[in-house]
Amino acid sequence: MRVLVVDHHPPLREGVAAMLMGKSDLAIVGEAGDGREAIEKFRALKPDVTIMDLQMPCMSGIDAMRAIRLEAPKARIT
Repeated sequence: MRVLVVDHHPPLREGVAAMLMGKSDLAIVGEAGDGREAIEKFRALKPDVTIMDLQMPCMSGIDAMRAIRLEAPKARIT
């Protein structure tokens, strides 16, 4: 499963990615630091799952989820 990790706190984002890297069935395909970057990375990387922080600068995780789902209604975002 291909995973995109989105959080505006680099240590937290890196920590989540590090925890998931140990799973043989998961691959971290990218990371993003805000909602706008999340949309760009989602478009480019086409992850199976996106792990998204809800409160971020520039664009919230909720707004980013809405934008992603307009383009990919079946996107799995948690």
